[in-house]
Amino acid sequence: MVFSTIFKKQSLRFPELPSLLFIYLVIGLLSIRQSFLLNDLDVCWLIRTGELILQTGNLPESDIFSFTYYGKAWVLYQWGFEIFLGGLHLLAGLGGVIFGVTILIALAYSLLFNFLLRTGIHRGICIGLVSLTMLANSFHWLARPNTASILFYITLITILENYRNFPNRRIFLLVFLFIFWANIHLGFIFGLLVLFIYALWAFLIPNNFRPSWNRKDYKLLFVFTLCLIATLINPYGFQLFSYLWDLSQATNMNAHIGELHSPNFHSPRHFAFIIQLILLFWFGGINYSGKTLFLTIMCITLIMGLYSARHIPYFSVPASIHIAYSLKGKEGELKKLLFSSNFKNGWGWGFTVFFLCFIWVILIYRFRPEFYYFSEKKIPIGATKYFESVIDDNEKINILSTGAGGQWNDYFLYRFYPRVRVFIDTRFDIYGDTFFKNYLTLRNNLKCDLSSLKAWDIDFLVLKKNKKIESQINLLLEPLDRPLAVPPWKLVFEDEQAIIYHNQKQ
Repeated sequence: MVFSTIFKKQSLRFPELPSLLFIYLVIGLLSIRQSFLLNDLDVCWLIRTGELILQTGNLPESDIFSFTYYGKAWVLYQWGFEIFLGGLHLLAGLGGVIFGVTILIALAYSLLFNFLLRTGIHRGICIGLVSLTMLANSFHWLARPNTASILFYITLITILENYRNFPNRRIFLLVFLFIFWANIHLGFIFGLLVLFIYALWAFLIPNNFRPSWNRKDYKLLFVFTLCLIATLINPYGFQLFSYLWDLSQATNMNAHIGELHSPNFHSPRHFAFIIQLILLFWFGGINYSGKTLFLTIMCITLIMGLYSARHIPYFSVPASIHIAYSLKGKEGELKKLLFSSNFKNGWGWGFTVFFLCFIWVILIYRFRPEFYYFSEKKIPIGATKYFESVIDDNEKINILSTGAGGQWNDYFLYRFYPRVRVFIDTRFDIYGDTFFKNYLTLRNNLKCDLSSLKAWDIDFLVLKKNKKIESQINLLLEPLDRPLAVPPWKLVFEDEQAIIYHNQKQ
């Protein structure tokens, strides 16, 4: 009875700041109908793949979405996240997808906020640091497995820091963390690198690793070994490591994909990243135990972030913790609890918001399925309506689209699979670097000798509206004195977004 009374009293307390941040992010992100979380249309094939896995109970062994590489071996290195999105989509449509990604984001930064409060610095400074971190990372808040990877990364850092200051057995929780991580995103490989750096410091430089500590710590090396073995518990084993290496060698893909480019400092979305760098110069000079460890991680992640903007979140998290440690100067005052009272107080409120929001998206899906939708600037609305009117339920058609960097193909898969197969989608890794280069030539320069398309048995050619492209295509379609070497292509649809040509097969 006493325990029940305490439990009720604790759960009804007004939420502390980390719980408030969680509630604010969940409600705030779910209140946006045209959510920016859906700005990357990769989510389309992620959803369809997850649904297919749930319906069949098996991972697809070969490509199922394209007609160019249909049947080619397919490595689903993020199948866990695909099931996550697919299951939520089956339950609550796009609202369920947005809900799931929102929870991942809210958990990640609430956990970071809770940790910053534990350093003992003023809560106002903690609010500023976590806000700056969120702003630096918000450009990458998308319905993609990278979002889950950031949550795992923050969890890894907080558990390691808790162990560094107060050795405990919670460090073995990392084994389970890496089992999940390895089946959700290839970012687990960087997580292993961070864990290995911690293990090296604990073994080689124990007096710098932990306050007032001179004995070598073997436990982290043992934990690292266990975590490395744990990552092999996936459908592909060690192949995931070699797969990442193969992706890094795909020069054409890496040069083309925008998020793999260096940050564009003319863009306001990287302004918070610049402020973090400035703050490091101002407040990063105070010594604290483990400073060289953090500087090493920040140097590695800063190089990664400057080389490829998608890695900025891996820098901004330790940068915020480093600034907090530097401002406090006395790391020994860190609270011992991994989940302190700041996080516990109001957890009942957080769970209530979680539950009510989940009911909300399910009800919206049942009664207002159009409430959440993709940005109309991202998708070919008119072309989609055209295909809805011409595609028979029992018909399978092949589409080549060059719109939005190939992302229109993703949307067609979302709307029409399995009735549609595409020339290429944004699973660029499955197609290989050579094929991708040829596709870029076709898309960017429109060296569209239509006779070359005949081999692919394309039914519809969908182009983003562009006067130059349109004139070039029309020139190729004009009758000539000699017999045409290709079947005639007929213009069947045109609006302000797209042009559709139909292959009139004989």
